[in-house]
Amino acid sequence: MDKNFRIINAFVYTNSIKIDGGSYSIGKKSLEASLFFKHELKDKLGLLKVNAQKDNVDDNKRNGYQTLRNIHSILCLFFFSDSGLHHELENIKQFLGNFEYKDKLMSDVNAFEDFMNKVRPFIKEQFREIEINLNPKSWKFEVEIEKKSTVQNSFDADSLPLNKKVSDSPINSFKPKKLKIVGRKKELEHITETLNQVRTSGIGKLILIKGSSGVGKSYLAKKSANIAHQLGFQIGLSACEPFQNGISLFPIQEVILQLIEGENLIKSVEKYYSGNSPQVRMAKTSIDHTLEPNQRRDASLATFANALFGRFNEQNSNKTPLFILIDDLEWIDRDTFDAILCCKARFDTGAVVLLGTIRSDIVQNFEENHPAVALLESAQRDANCEIINLNNFEEEVTEELIETILNGETRFPKSFVHRLYTESEGNPLFLRELINCLSGNVHNSSEYPIIKLDSYWILNKSIKKISIPDSIENAVLTRLKNLDKSMRLQLEKASIIGRSFTMSLISYLSNSSEEELMEHLESFIDTHLIRELDEDEVVFEFTHGKIRDVLYKNIPSFKRSRMHAHIAEALMAITETSGQNFDLSIGFHLFNAKKYEACIPYILKSARMAYETYQFSLATELYENIFTADNKTSSSFLKNKDPIRIEYARALRYTGQYYQAFKELQEIEKANLEETERGFLLNELGDLSWLSGNMEDAYTYYKECLELAKSIKNDELIMEVSADLCEYYDRESERLAGINTIESGNKRLESDKYLNIQVELSEKLKDTNGLSRAYRNLAKKKRREFHLEEAISLYEKALSFIGSNSFDHKIYISYAKTVRLTGDYDKALSIVENVIEWSVQTGKKRTEAIGRQYRGLILNEFSSDNSKASAEKELSIALDIHNSISYNRGIRESSMILGEIHAKNKNWEDATKFFRISTGKTKDEFARLAKIIKEQLIMMHEHKRSLQIDEYVDQYEKSK
Repeated sequence: MDKNFRIINAFVYTNSIKIDGGSYSIGKKSLEASLFFKHELKDKLGLLKVNAQKDNVDDNKRNGYQTLRNIHSILCLFFFSDSGLHHELENIKQFLGNFEYKDKLMSDVNAFEDFMNKVRPFIKEQFREIEINLNPKSWKFEVEIEKKSTVQNSFDADSLPLNKKVSDSPINSFKPKKLKIVGRKKELEHITETLNQVRTSGIGKLILIKGSSGVGKSYLAKKSANIAHQLGFQIGLSACEPFQNGISLFPIQEVILQLIEGENLIKSVEKYYSGNSPQVRMAKTSIDHTLEPNQRRDASLATFANALFGRFNEQNSNKTPLFILIDDLEWIDRDTFDAILCCKARFDTGAVVLLGTIRSDIVQNFEENHPAVALLESAQRDANCEIINLNNFEEEVTEELIETILNGETRFPKSFVHRLYTESEGNPLFLRELINCLSGNVHNSSEYPIIKLDSYWILNKSIKKISIPDSIENAVLTRLKNLDKSMRLQLEKASIIGRSFTMSLISYLSNSSEEELMEHLESFIDTHLIRELDEDEVVFEFTHGKIRDVLYKNIPSFKRSRMHAHIAEALMAITETSGQNFDLSIGFHLFNAKKYEACIPYILKSARMAYETYQFSLATELYENIFTADNKTSSSFLKNKDPIRIEYARALRYTGQYYQAFKELQEIEKANLEETERGFLLNELGDLSWLSGNMEDAYTYYKECLELAKSIKNDELIMEVSADLCEYYDRESERLAGINTIESGNKRLESDKYLNIQVELSEKLKDTNGLSRAYRNLAKKKRREFHLEEAISLYEKALSFIGSNSFDHKIYISYAKTVRLTGDYDKALSIVENVIEWSVQTGKKRTEAIGRQYRGLILNEFSSDNSKASAEKELSIALDIHNSISYNRGIRESSMILGEIHAKNKNWEDATKFFRISTGKTKDEFARLAKIIKEQLIMMHEHKRSLQIDEYVDQYEKSK
């Protein structure tokens, strides 16, 4: 029997059960559990029905909940593809069918255990490798197969926090809820018009709804989702959480999980693209652990975009437009921001609408480098993005809004309506909370100022005697004060969990009886404090983040700490019984419980997992929490923080925070480190200085590293720093060409010296990354010497060590340069096209600019006028991108080629302008500039182009 099957965990909740693809509904007299499981190998579906009958079940929904709660487990059976197992399944079916489910079995754990003692031997007789375990405390029934398979994706659904649910697919099961919206006609018309434009044009759009808390952003967004559904869009729903309470990339992952419907991510991408396409190679790169972490992260972000936009390929028949709603973008993390940038870069390839909401009153307190601030700034600059600024309501719609809140007509004096508008300042959340306070949480009672008389809502007190809270916070607090102690406690516990919370966790934490808890939850839903995310869901969320915030902030600090500790304990217990990993949530709650020593191991494990899965922004945040926690312990819990600080610095580096990473490593370097550690640290400081553009500092660190490496005779370190110095001197030689020829030549000799050391040691150590880099640098030297065939062979050798799925410009552009020099322009252009495709998918602007620059250079050497026009356009785009990211070398080289194009066309004014940009000589005339350019081209071994410069100078002189 093939035993490669996944483990199935079954949790029984109070109103439904979810088991890895199975769903269960409550009937009036029976509960029918229909389990569907997909076979890992043959992709076949099997169905086995298990019917549990109980007489005299009341039609009341609450009794249905209790009935279901008393069924302690559901037997999970697999439908294997082997025909030889059909007989065994029929035996089990018959065995279960003959067994009578008595009331005692339903209500008594011991009786159920007796039943299981009868079932276990029979099941084991049919499937000898299956082990069955029951844990009534956690309401969990588990079927384990001896050998479990894992499905490799670039992200792991099991790592998602407990207070989120991703198993169901809103994109396919989206059910529009009836939403009456007041006073937003203009905004809805505009969004509808945008949706129609996207649908007909096939060009995507980012829409950000921005406004203060409670202004109605989420409501407008959900109404927009309804409209999109009516227009034929498929819908994906997600939300951001405060950073420590979620995980990096969570909203994007949630949408992708909805899209691929449990399928392997690579297989999902393969459905849209051919087997060897750049997109499929990109998906494979995302799980290729032989590559650099930043390359895998970039590939993961690109694969998210490919999963969204793949359906719009010409060969695909299903081009249904997509509408993705991401709520609460004020809590966006850096990696999700980068993923949205990747999607923005692809808007011209498909009809995808990304709509997000963002709270302006929260964002205004963030620093400039916060991703929410960066997202708004990016949207303001992009023609395919728009920001809808949502303001408070005008007074004329106040009465209609009040009637919508009360769900009935009103007979209020105009002066009272005016007062409500004035007090609430037209903020709908504030107005709703005021109405709920004054109407007794919507329950009719003569004690409250607003009561329902017959079919109308009227005032029950004089206007002057009505006291109105002066803020949203106070309005919410007024409502909460009217709750009894046990109800208030339930809500406080839910607020500690987060914006959303599962039934399983709130049940575990509750001190109330099940019946009392159900009554509380129903009351909270009736009074608009919480809502169910879906009719069949067991996940709830606060109707507005502000309500959760007010609850959380008004819990006394000591009590809040104890609640966080209680939740951490609950998660530990669930982890122990379920095998699921909640380290991130446990660490977060222990941290907030002020149990600093206890939280550090959990946060450290989560930080390292985040780093290993390319979630570098999350990793940096978690490392910072570790240091904060350690500083708060009585005596430092971490006896040696330096290794963790190095990990933190590397995470900073991969998020582009080079200066912060540099400062962190610089402080560690001053500590009493072991010599080998200090040597590698010096090398990293050199890399970070280079990335920050501080070439002199980079050189100083590299030289110090080299001296130390030689003194301790560490060949690996000597190899690494020799490669850095080889490339440093190579770039300096090119920069000085035409400015200081002698010094340029000396730099070239130094570069060759370190190249020889690099090649020798990488071959000795058989280091694959070292060999790839060494052969690349050796190929560049052979190209300069015009040994082109040998250079091409070395480039291909270098590429063999890094696989064929990554198209980073570092090797491929140099390879394309060499192929171009052989005269094979088509092949060179094909290589550059792959680099550009890679860069567009990953959103890597620098790589895209370098690719476009060389595409422009190659097209300029074609003979047709169209090619030359295209060349100038590509180079102009490249120069714009180089300028936008301040990449000086790219600016210099793109300007040089544009100057050559204008010189060829005898446009001396523009040629002079671009040559001045390239050389930095802002006052020199064309002839002098051309001489400098010629020397630089010679050092770059662009001999054909250097000879053409002489022709341009002759033509320039004749024109004077």
